[in-house]
Amino acid sequence: MDTPSLPRDRLDQAAIARLLVLFQGAVLVTATAESVLFLTVLGPAAGPGLVLSAGAALLTLVTAWGLGRRNRLARRWTIVAEAGVLALVALGVVVGLVIGGVELTLLGLVLRVGLPIAVIALLRRSDVRAAFGSAAGARAARSQDAVGVAA
Repeated sequence: MDTPSLPRDRLDQAAIARLLVLFQGAVLVTATAESVLFLTVLGPAAGPGLVLSAGAALLTLVTAWGLGRRNRLARRWTIVAEAGVLALVALGVVVGLVIGGVELTLLGLVLRVGLPIAVIALLRRSDVRAAFGSAAGARAARSQDAVGVAA
């Protein structure tokens, strides 16, 4: 049975990265809603968690919007933010191992490790860099086009 698929050149890698970042934003919006519930139960003690999750959700959604507009600064901020997420996960795992009792679930690994790695890998591709108008990405895309024309 033949399954229909899009040609490789029609897959927009930047749009896929944007969807992954939007998914992360949706997870953070859910975490913010959870923080609001904790705020009603625990009072002001849950305030910093609310501020941090709301700020992360806002930053993530703004960068996703920028990725949709092919903004180079949004691409750079997204890569930095995803690297920060990976660093915080690594720190959390190390602290958890030292203290004891760290739980690594499959969903947690996918959301906290797999998703940021996928976004960074997509945004660092030369064709995606070219779509965002960066000089290095445009140069690489032109050299690939020249190779394709010569072949």
